[in-house]
Amino acid sequence: MTDAPALSRRHVRHELVQRHLTVASVRSVTPRIVRVTLTGELDGFAADGPTDHLKVFFPDPRTGRIATPGFHAGGLGLSAPGAVISRDYTPADHRPGELDLDLVVHGDGGPASAWASRAAVGDPLIVAGPKTSKLVPDGLTSLVLVVDETAFPTAARWLRLTPPDVPVTLLLDAPEEAARYFDGLPGSRRATIRAGVDLEAALRALPIDPGTFVFLAGEATTLVPLRRYLRRELGLGPEQVVASGYWKRGVAGLDHHAPVDPDDPD
Repeated sequence: MTDAPALSRRHVRHELVQRHLTVASVRSVTPRIVRVTLTGELDGFAADGPTDHLKVFFPDPRTGRIATPGFHAGGLGLSAPGAVISRDYTPADHRPGELDLDLVVHGDGGPASAWASRAAVGDPLIVAGPKTSKLVPDGLTSLVLVVDETAFPTAARWLRLTPPDVPVTLLLDAPEEAARYFDGLPGSRRATIRAGVDLEAALRALPIDPGTFVFLAGEATTLVPLRRYLRRELGLGPEQVVASGYWKRGVAGLDHHAPVDPDDPD
């Protein structure tokens, strides 16, 4: 596997725009995922890649006000500590004049979950980005996605944006009933979807070829043994494997850009 050709992912840059939006509808997609549809300042919005992410700014629960940092040519500026409540989210979908965000609700343990559990039509929200889109790899012959519920929107984007002749295997770190999230989504019919399985055993049973791309996303420590199998045992390079920790047990506001395995960063 070490001599596998590199899969190429092209990058598309976007103007960084801060958008003031309003909740147009709220509905449950699964028992733990709420879809919030936003409308407002969406002219020119673009999200071309499966892993695009937005910076979402939430209201202060005490004041109801939304604080945002300043903007400059290089991106987001600094602000006073504690003044900004934000999290990164992958847009579930967008249409002219509408943007869907899918948020996992797990009580009041975090600002996003607390907001989503109470979101109502007319509520304000501010988003910024995406700043860059990484496209589906050129030369892709098969795709493996290993995700938990926090990364379901990203997996859905992979299904939607991957060419229809590319086979997809989707391993879900979630109960079987959560798989209904993908029912009827573009690309879902050609995907093999397995939920509630031993992730490492299921991953080891899959054929991994030079044209296979593997995307891992979810709880950071859960991803470490999966990534080590792919990178160390199979010898796959970063062009074939991306592991992104969307959250980490005991850590608030994890930076998903941080390496999931500090002992073996890319």
